[in-house]
Amino acid sequence: YCSGVIQSLAAFIEQFCRVEPDFLEKMLERHPKLRQTYRFHIDTWCLQKFYPQAGDTGSFARGGERYVGTRFTKNPGLDTSMYSFLWNLYQKTGDVAYVQILYLSNASTTKGLPYDLFAENPEQFQKDVQKVIDTEGTEILLGSINKQEWRLAILRSGHGINKRAAWIDYDSGGAHGHLDGMNLGLFAKGLDLMPDFGYPPVHCGGWSGPKFHWYVSTAGHNTVVVDGKDQQKPSVGETTLWGAGKMVQVIRISGKALYEIPQYERTVVMTDISDVDAYIVEVFRVVGGRDHAKFMHSHFGEISTKGLVLKPGEEYGYETQMRNFMCDPKAAPGWQVDWKIEDRFGFIDQEQNIHLRYTDLTTQAEAHTAEAWITFSNQDGLGSYTDTWIPRIMMRRQNNAEPLSSTFVGVIEPYEGTSAIAQIRRLKLETMNGITFPEANVAVEIVLTDGRRDLIVMADVENPQGLQPAFSDTEVLVQPDWGLHLKGEFCWVRKRADNSLEKIVLCNGKSAKIGDTVLEQHAPFTEAEYKRT
Repeated sequence: YCSGVIQSLAAFIEQFCRVEPDFLEKMLERHPKLRQTYRFHIDTWCLQKFYPQAGDTGSFARGGERYVGTRFTKNPGLDTSMYSFLWNLYQKTGDVAYVQILYLSNASTTKGLPYDLFAENPEQFQKDVQKVIDTEGTEILLGSINKQEWRLAILRSGHGINKRAAWIDYDSGGAHGHLDGMNLGLFAKGLDLMPDFGYPPVHCGGWSGPKFHWYVSTAGHNTVVVDGKDQQKPSVGETTLWGAGKMVQVIRISGKALYEIPQYERTVVMTDISDVDAYIVEVFRVVGGRDHAKFMHSHFGEISTKGLVLKPGEEYGYETQMRNFMCDPKAAPGWQVDWKIEDRFGFIDQEQNIHLRYTDLTTQAEAHTAEAWITFSNQDGLGSYTDTWIPRIMMRRQNNAEPLSSTFVGVIEPYEGTSAIAQIRRLKLETMNGITFPEANVAVEIVLTDGRRDLIVMADVENPQGLQPAFSDTEVLVQPDWGLHLKGEFCWVRKRADNSLEKIVLCNGKSAKIGDTVLEQHAPFTEAEYKRT
């Protein structure tokens, strides 16, 4: 729905350019944001094969193999050519991504371009396009983005077939919108590993009923549900921390308006392990209500668990379309669920052994496995659907008194064959006097299989209950195992296998000190690398 209007606008603009050759240039001067209109669906195109699905769009685990900012046709007749339009955008803006898009949209060839009866010199057009492609290549180089007006952020790393992208949608409701604030998605290993359910199943009873609502509901997304209710609509979250570096990407969103409660905040950190692999650490803080349920699902596939003692449990209810609940009511932090992914659509080589592993570090929470109902479009297109059930997990905390306070902490790792992570554990944070900070202040240690170690520290900045000791600009967060002294909201540290310091990242802070090494913040996001001594 969001692409349809600008597709028509592109044809409108190109039509005027036939009459007035400098029309596009004048429009770019008069409306500067027009420069971003056709970049949006480039910036949000992930792995050059997927788009984040937010609201009424797409189908479960399907791709977005084509750029959707314009409608391409090779037989436009007297109508305008979108190949010509994108070339005009390139000429006026100098943005080579427009040339890459038109080339990729023509099956990666210049043959036949620009399919425009009004083109003065098609052969020269083809030569000019090829020259750009020969110089720039076909891989569109994109970094992490935060489209705050659209409440959509994408954390990116990797190149070529090893690209990965974690995305978060942080608003709820609106026209054709779902109640999906803070929904988390992940594209990696060539697949959509945390897919949205897609367009509501209107073929199952129309625009109402339990199955329709399941797709729209908060519980149908990778987010937290409070008291079994849907989020407020419309409502939005706000970015409170943002940083995009060479190896670490981080975002924190405050979304208390989504439930009108004191705290509803999600932090997502994506860290590179290598050129091939990465992991995500995420913290979801919730204060308000009596019942907090955090849901997560992945692709088609089967799950196995580690560290859980599961027995048949009660269903979640609230007309959610889930079944076969198994529960460990006293799950010890560190338990894991591993999805063995089944690629039903042929996105990857069938010999690839792709997994998604989730490690939960939440204290005093129930762990549940279940199956969720979905219906998905078959390869012959819309109008042909298959019903199935996919594995799903739920982390749940309940209390008889309000307000319940929960800090959900998890680590997500996509991997092929064998995991690159050897150990994951939570560590405590203390004051300089040895007093332990409340658990909403989070420290996580990741030990990699090659011996390197990472430390991620995330302070509870909001602290709506005023718990003591409280984070402040002057308070020092001490992690005694690592000897870290942090004045800041976020810090990431990596040590080599020989225990030498490799890198420190600091965001929204003053300084981070480890041993004799001190990193002082000179920008909102500061990173420093250290050589072996």
